[in-house]
Amino acid sequence: MSSVRERAIASFILKKQDFGEADQIVTLFSKEEGKVRVLVKAAKMPASKLQPMMQPLFETRVTLSGSKERTGLAKVIGVQMINNYSGILETESKLAAWYVVSELLMRALPDSEPNESLFNELENYAAFLHSAELDPSQVKQSVIQFQIKAMTTLGLGIRSFNLTVAQPQNIWFSLDRGGFTTEDSVDAIPVRWQSFQTFKILADEPYVLTNEFSTEDFAPISGLVNRFVSYQLDREIKSQQLLAST
Repeated sequence: MSSVRERAIASFILKKQDFGEADQIVTLFSKEEGKVRVLVKAAKMPASKLQPMMQPLFETRVTLSGSKERTGLAKVIGVQMINNYSGILETESKLAAWYVVSELLMRALPDSEPNESLFNELENYAAFLHSAELDPSQVKQSVIQFQIKAMTTLGLGIRSFNLTVAQPQNIWFSLDRGGFTTEDSVDAIPVRWQSFQTFKILADEPYVLTNEFSTEDFAPISGLVNRFVSYQLDREIKSQQLLAST
């Protein structure tokens, strides 16, 4: 008889997919175990006690049983609410932002490798989206900010530089060189000083409600960050299309 190991993990749902007639396989991003796939038995049944708590905008403490089902997945046997971020449902742009974030984590996270710093970053961002009154342009700004911070915690951060002078004569952005540089190269794109300063604020500051960035300064950084993420993951984040339409 196989031994059963139970443990509880704090987690967000990244993806749900049907499995058989009544069950679901759920991909979680957890604080303790990283990205894991688990089985939720009878999730689609009307009488399911787990399904109401297994929702994408909930942060929950999920209790898993280590006994293996035929899928080789741990089984969810209990769920407790930690935080409800339903305020993200208030606007289309906020919900689109959450789709972008979820897809990024699905694509970027390795299986079963904890990343507590990234989990804390996701908590901070979810709380910000949930509570702040944001117009679509501010939501788009916040998504770029999350992507910058998330890639850094994954060890794939956009390269910057410490300035030894007030302002370098030229700044470029190079995918081959991993970010910003003061040296030209074949793939380098010139970047305005003000746009680089916008990037530094987004990278270094917490999530805040602001309109201080002009379109001329922010738009190039948005495009470069999205290109960088696609380059590192070797695929585009398709949910960006939803955000662009809001």
